[in-house]
Amino acid sequence: MPLVETIPNLSEGRDTRIVDLLATSIRQGGCHLLDSDPDRDHNRTVLTAAGSPATIRTGIVSLAAQAIESLDLRRHHGLHPRVGVLDVIPLVPLDRTSDSEVADLADEIGEALWRELKLPVFYYGLASPSHRRLADIRRGGLRPDLGGPALHPTAGATCLGWRRPMVAYNILLRDASLEQGQAIVTRLREANGGMAGVDALAFPTAGGTQVSMNLRDLRASPPEAVRAEVLRLGLELGVAVGMDQLVGLCPAHAASPRMTGRLLEGRLAAEALRRGGVLVRAVDDEEHHRVASALLALAAPMSALGPTPDELLYAGELMLGAERTLMAAGIEPGEVHAMLRVAAAGVRVAIPEPNQSRTAKRLAALDNWLDSETSGPV
Repeated sequence: MPLVETIPNLSEGRDTRIVDLLATSIRQGGCHLLDSDPDRDHNRTVLTAAGSPATIRTGIVSLAAQAIESLDLRRHHGLHPRVGVLDVIPLVPLDRTSDSEVADLADEIGEALWRELKLPVFYYGLASPSHRRLADIRRGGLRPDLGGPALHPTAGATCLGWRRPMVAYNILLRDASLEQGQAIVTRLREANGGMAGVDALAFPTAGGTQVSMNLRDLRASPPEAVRAEVLRLGLELGVAVGMDQLVGLCPAHAASPRMTGRLLEGRLAAEALRRGGVLVRAVDDEEHHRVASALLALAAPMSALGPTPDELLYAGELMLGAERTLMAAGIEPGEVHAMLRVAAAGVRVAIPEPNQSRTAKRLAALDNWLDSETSGPV
């Protein structure tokens, strides 16, 4: 089953009641909500959700309707640039989902947002024929691809695109001026000959200046390598480097130990275990209730998953074991199974080569499960 991740960015991060309404709306639309990450300084919330293309389409339209009802761009103040209340809708194909499937989904969502809600749409990234950047849209002067030329009077417009996995990552420069922060981001940016796949901006915040980054090449520039480079540049400029902040979730293969509990694979598996437990419990007999309780009990520790090789291998085994348990309990393949398999594939990729000789048999069993089309009952 095709599976897509979406990471909508909303122009509200201070009113917890509204943030909760927004998170609830995408879940009520059918999406599997994995994370909600509000930021008061930026006055922005990043949601992370997953589901089949049909589920994502319904969930995004539900979220957009709630954002239009609850938010007014004319009254919005925050550090982050924005063009709308539902400012950005990135789509990311997971596992074996094809580029054409996610491209078609972007077209369907854009058309639905304009047709049903009269929300103008700018396409960006791989959804745009010219691969237009968000910065180009935020600079102004462009007409929306759908709707317009006037924007929605209270909701503005939305930027809709699809892309490869990336990480949003912030680092605080303690007591640093904006000029010092801008000097560092200038040297970090790939466009200026800096680190591969790094886009960066500097924002003044309480306590200093924040370096706000999108890391688009996680193999070449994972968060830990980027932090090391910021430390080096800060030392050259006499700037103290403070706390770092992951915005949203991080794929296991790029995560540092400080990102324990923020792994995409752990959250995918935890949500699948919760949903799977509910499905099994709906079969009204004692045996199914015991199985459901066992699945539900695994959800919290899976959410707290860390990136060490031993944790990842054990988690991968639990994920695929849970999929087999669901099959044995009579739960037909669907989104829950797909999330478990995508999560297991992600943790498998994150286990580094030096650990493979020590755990060869366990890794081979994991690979056999992942290579099969479906995992049947034991």
